Amino acid sequence: MKNLIFPVLFGLGLAGCSQASEEQTATSVAQPTAKVASGNGTLGAAATNRIVVYEGKLNLGVASFDKASVSIDSLLAVYGAFQASAHETSTDGQRQQDLTLNVPPANFVRLVAALSKLGRVESKDVTSSDITGDVLEASNALNDQQAAQTKQQQLLAKATSPAQAQQLAAQGRELQAGIAEAEARLQRFGAQRKWATLALHYFQYLPAPEPAAPLPAFAPRFAEAFNRGWSWVLSGLVLLTNLWPLLLLGGSVAAGLRWWRQRQQAPA
Repeated sequence: MKNLIFPVLFGLGLAGCSQASEEQTATSVAQPTAKVASGNGTLGAAATNRIVVYEGKLNLGVASFDKASVSIDSLLAVYGAFQASAHETSTDGQRQQDLTLNVPPANFVRLVAALSKLGRVESKDVTSSDITGDVLEASNALNDQQAAQTKQQQLLAKATSPAQAQQLAAQGRELQAGIAEAEARLQRFGAQRKWATLALHYFQYLPAPEPAAPLPAFAPRFAEAFNRGWSWVLSGLVLLTNLWPLLLLGGSVAAGLRWWRQRQQAPA
């Protein structure tokens, strides 16, 4: 019985050594793969998680300004958007409003489509921009400037002369300004990533004037006869104006003859 135990133990030992060898081999293969994956992690994230921002302009003509305003407010609530600014004007009986809307990017296209159904689209412009590279560039610039600032502070602590300390302090102010600019740029990118922007202009159509009732058939003839008679009166006045010297001379002669006759008939 003892003779059988030793071969069994020997076999179990060989099996354990073989399993350990296989695990070591698998570990050695997995480590380079993990290094490659970790080394390309940034590129992989950039390729799969693109940062796209949306902007748009919509010019809309509506039949009823008040109804359109109510519908727009309802759509903003449905799609999680809000008014960033609003400006309403009324000119010559026409009401119009300019809105700047902030919209979640996932709902931007659907909101534009829903707004387009409220009236007649006069114009629509929608653009999208991939700012992934810009965000990575700004982030890397911020990291580089922060690292440079840390190094500059270490050098400033070891400065041995006032002139050197003053120079390092000036460099520190420049680095701080660059860091503030990079942080502000990243904040702008964050706002663009969180909210898409839509400039909405909508106005109410003016009612078309009612066509005038057609004149009866005899009306043009009556107007033509009236104009003709008035033209004759004016022509007579013009003729009398041309003959006024003859009329004046004739009147003078008639008055003279009358005076002469009265004088002849008077008693001597």
